[in-house]
Amino acid sequence: MSDATVIQGIMNEFDYADVIVAVSPSYWADIPGQFKAFIDRCTPWCNTHDPHATIRPGKKGYAIALRTGPNMPECERIISSIEHFYGHLEIEFRVIV
Repeated sequence: MSDATVIQGIMNEFDYADVIVAVSPSYWADIPGQFKAFIDRCTPWCNTHDPHATIRPGKKGYAIALRTGPNMPECERIISSIEHFYGHLEIEFRVIV
């Protein structure tokens, strides 16, 4: 199966969902390269790409950062990266306090 087919399938799932939860481990204080590659492949759906494909509006997005140890700035950086990605897909980022 091609990368384009896989990404299209994931974006179809995003389109169908009301809530999207992204979970990422810490890899050198940020999201792993595989996650970054996924984000790059989603560029055709990002609002910075003209013209761009869209997913239905009104989505809520959450992020979970996983790491060992007490270094909270690493978790905040991961969550910030995911929030940035959601912003380009026009997914409303939500914070659980």
